[in-house]
Amino acid sequence: MSFTETTLVVRGAVDATAANAFATDVANAASSGELLMQINGSAVAADNSAAGANDLIKLSVAHSQPDGSTAVVSSQEFKVGEIVSSQYKAPSTGSNQTITVGNIVAAMNSIRLEAKNGVEVYDVLGVTGKDAAEIVANFSGRADTERFKNVTMAVNGSDVAITVTPRGSDIVVTGDDALTVTVSGDNNGRVGQQDQILDLEKRSFISAGAYNQYEFPIVVPASATKDGSDYAIMTLEIRKDLPGRRKATEIVRIVLENDEDTTNNFTDALSTILGLTTFDLTAPIAFTSVFLSDAGGTTQNTYVIADSDEIHVAVNGAFGADATFGTLVLSSDGSEADVTVNIPTDAANARIVDTGVDATAYADGVTLTATVTKTDAAGNVSTAATDTAAVSAT
Repeated sequence: MSFTETTLVVRGAVDATAANAFATDVANAASSGELLMQINGSAVAADNSAAGANDLIKLSVAHSQPDGSTAVVSSQEFKVGEIVSSQYKAPSTGSNQTITVGNIVAAMNSIRLEAKNGVEVYDVLGVTGKDAAEIVANFSGRADTERFKNVTMAVNGSDVAITVTPRGSDIVVTGDDALTVTVSGDNNGRVGQQDQILDLEKRSFISAGAYNQYEFPIVVPASATKDGSDYAIMTLEIRKDLPGRRKATEIVRIVLENDEDTTNNFTDALSTILGLTTFDLTAPIAFTSVFLSDAGGTTQNTYVIADSDEIHVAVNGAFGADATFGTLVLSSDGSEADVTVNIPTDAANARIVDTGVDATAYADGVTLTATVTKTDAAGNVSTAATDTAAVSAT
């Protein structure tokens, strides 16, 4: 079986007029940043009817290069019946995971970090120290390890506080038998960030042979991505039958800058012409309500600094079948940093979420806002449910 990957970067906002959501030719694709769709060799408008069973479809993008030339990236020609799966993912920066290592004794302690993708271990890093400060210092001296650039360590009292930012691999922390490891969140949901798209572009260029042309004047195209942008990712898996019972698979990823298909003209056109039913653009139903509370779920209008009141959020309403996780963001109108907590799905109609902070983390007089959303497998985010409470010295 042969396997190829093609990444098509669509730049800028999608035209508000449905028929104009696709480019008209290569020159127009280069100037507008739009996708060019050809059926049987001819460009089609985005309001074209569904392709026929034997029609040959090709998808292309074009980008102006630093030397003034135009680079064109295209899929192979395929038929609608050769699309075996499709998927849509909205862009997301994801949520952080926090890990606390406690019960550190005044002797030699060992912490092990594993970078994993499912069951596959990419890299392992061991850190030792006689106390939290030494462990953090020793980690800082080794933190240039490629797989652990998204991991930071800090001293938190006698504990080590580890923060894992979403990057595409899971970080698993274990330690000596005497140590305790507490995990909050699951470092998930990161989709369509520029570094990920750069990687997908490179894989596409490798698949096209740009990196293995010995003594030929092959120039790898400049990236079509923009700094500060993120991208929705639409993935098509195309499988063709070849002579001799062989098969050829192509993964075509259409990435849309800043998910700017606000009218759904682009995704609707792809769905209609290619006969797709799996581009999910419907956000989950929002939680019924949220309110700031104590650990028992009693509403708190004010958290008292002198009492070190713990801050919890009562979240009401079922997750439903489509949501894959919830996100709580606790913010203040002061200078304090936001606190983000991942909420795993459950079958309950209500739950109390521990923010992991108390009133002493905030200045007297600030107002706290709890914002809770759901996210589904396609990356669609629900309407936010919110509540506020005050922080007082006494």
